[in-house]
Amino acid sequence: MAISDSDLMMLENLTYCLSEKNPAFDFKLKALSACKTVGEYLEQFTDSVLTDSVLNKLDNSSGIYDGKNSGSEWAAMIRYMMSKKELLELKIAEVTEKVICFVNPNDNNKAIVAFRGTTDEEWGDNAEGFNKADTVCQKEAYEYIEGLPYDDITVVGHSKGGNKAQYVAIRSDKVTRCVSVDGQGFSQEFIDKYGPQIEKNASKITSYSLSTDFVHILMYTLPGIKIHYINGGSDVGNTGENHSPDALFEYYQDNNGEWHVKVNGDGNAYLDYSSEDTSMTMLHEFTTFVLNNMSGEDKYKTVAFLSGLLNGIFSEEWKSEQIIDYIKNNKDAATTVIAYLLKYIKLNDLDVDDAIELIKALGLYDVIEFLDSDVLNVLGIHVTGDDAVRAVWEIIINNITDGENDPLIKWLLKKLGEKCGFDISGFWTEVESKYEKLDHVENNKKEAKIKKIDYSNNAYLVIISAINSFDTKQLPEVSAWNKFSYADWFGKILVNIVIKCINRYASTIHEINAEWKKKANGAFNDIRQIDSQYANKINKSNEALNRLIVQMKSGI
Repeated sequence: MAISDSDLMMLENLTYCLSEKNPAFDFKLKALSACKTVGEYLEQFTDSVLTDSVLNKLDNSSGIYDGKNSGSEWAAMIRYMMSKKELLELKIAEVTEKVICFVNPNDNNKAIVAFRGTTDEEWGDNAEGFNKADTVCQKEAYEYIEGLPYDDITVVGHSKGGNKAQYVAIRSDKVTRCVSVDGQGFSQEFIDKYGPQIEKNASKITSYSLSTDFVHILMYTLPGIKIHYINGGSDVGNTGENHSPDALFEYYQDNNGEWHVKVNGDGNAYLDYSSEDTSMTMLHEFTTFVLNNMSGEDKYKTVAFLSGLLNGIFSEEWKSEQIIDYIKNNKDAATTVIAYLLKYIKLNDLDVDDAIELIKALGLYDVIEFLDSDVLNVLGIHVTGDDAVRAVWEIIINNITDGENDPLIKWLLKKLGEKCGFDISGFWTEVESKYEKLDHVENNKKEAKIKKIDYSNNAYLVIISAINSFDTKQLPEVSAWNKFSYADWFGKILVNIVIKCINRYASTIHEINAEWKKKANGAFNDIRQIDSQYANKINKSNEALNRLIVQMKSGI
């Protein structure tokens, strides 16, 4: 029986598994890598281990995924997995910092590969993916899959691991199924490069994201994949938990005080299907607006800035002081982002409510909480708390978008800068300067599309003919150059080395041509296969329609 999507997502949590050095236990926990099966690892956990006293230690330990998975959640997931025979029997073939490989106990040709989310050294690679077709980490994941001795591989991954899972599902014929959890999207460069493979393999991929997750909205969603949004469980109480790999599940405590995962009638983990949160939709549209309009260098800086900002706000729960420090340390990228944000608000004619929702999604909403009652009184604001913050933003947005030079804004920014220790007035002058240079920017929110390529038989013949023309072309004979190996005016000349280099270059050209011919044949064969599949479907539909017409004419 095939393992369900929810069970694959449960296995994914093991990539963030408890450390064998976890202080919560009175015994040394056997590491996952030292176990032959998932069952061998999990049998170390019993109800006597998963008591409230241990759970309290788990909640305060550093051996759990960044402190976002509580001890009670781990206890519930462990109990759930221990009830699943098909999970317990999975053989553990390999465990690394980035990946776990499980093998089907009944079929050594079938494997499950779980990719972990971003490790410490991979944050830079995340930003690279915004304007490159392939990143180092993505290619490493592909090479890992291609190096495995299995031909039927299911992949699952969370966050960056979800992106890797989708990447290898598109590129590798070994991958037959992919479940991505909160994985970020891809660059237009990737979609341009792998258009035929995406059209062929996108149906393998199912993407699950929390409706309030802040990572899946980054970059372009692959055309043709299946997408589901899930409401976070009742345990999702803060922003960091919106990107925790266990947050898709619901948990409850029974009469004995034991924690469990809520299940459906079929025994699989319950998922509360929903739609994407409005603020995340807006943030996704803004980031695609940026991707569609920025140059390569600005795009890289901006994406690196946004990735760091969103991670700080949602994962590390930055306060206003930390956000301002981050902006101060990344002024150039910050001014670019805010200039584009103003352009986006202006081009889309966002009302105050929508503009505030977008500002909230970017984590900038609370940065004006430093303003005191004296400033609020001058602004005519006589409310406190969040009402005051919202009222200030309404004044700022209305004054900025009216297209006039407002002394009030200058005064307000100066006061805000005095309160938070940052020259916001000078910063804003730079924002205005960049904004004035964005006249060329259009209201372009398009999603990525696969470019249409001519896959006709005539195009194939032209490509193959061009490749063959290089192979048949005779290079000049260079062996006779040996006669120039000595010159009276110079002495010995290293002509033999030159000859060898030229011959090696000629050989390399033939190897490259052979590789390109292989790729061309593969791409066109894939398209012919897809054409044949759709032709069969159309023929069957046409036959069914003809039968129906005959029945109608005969009065049946």
